[in-house]
Amino acid sequence: MTAKIIDGNAVARTIRNDCRQRVQHIVAQMGAPPGLAVVLVGSNPASRIYVKNKLRACADVGIRSFRFDYPSDVRQDAIVGKIAELNADGGLVGDVDFAGVAPRASYITPVPGGVGPMTVSMLLVNTITSCERLLQHLSISAAKERLGTGRWPLMDRGPGRTAKAF
Repeated sequence: MTAKIIDGNAVARTIRNDCRQRVQHIVAQMGAPPGLAVVLVGSNPASRIYVKNKLRACADVGIRSFRFDYPSDVRQDAIVGKIAELNADGGLVGDVDFAGVAPRASYITPVPGGVGPMTVSMLLVNTITSCERLLQHLSISAAKERLGTGRWPLMDRGPGRTAKAF
């Protein structure tokens, strides 16, 4: 089977419109939006573009963003410590290997370098879904308290990697 190529930009627009509405609902309930934390190690140009697109997408739908930049020679324990701090209670998110999945997928969107509007839009969906799940498990006052600590971001480590979310 060959995957049908979809228009990632058109689907991403639809997804982002839905994200905007879901974020507005969360803000109405909680008084603050969910957040996305990005940890960038080094200065790879493709990674910097990916991060810029994530932060722009967050602003577009009303998600707060947190950026943590580290030099390429940062010690691993510093990164592990930051991720542990951000991932106190989480689930997993990540990206897909296009070439490996295309022969088995029903639908797929090609993206140069593996990152595009669908990837970023689905990251927003995962951020909002994580926030909504937390709201289901916490009382409103407990969730508001947690928001006040700034400990709400979803953590994503970029293409082909996984990270925990809370």
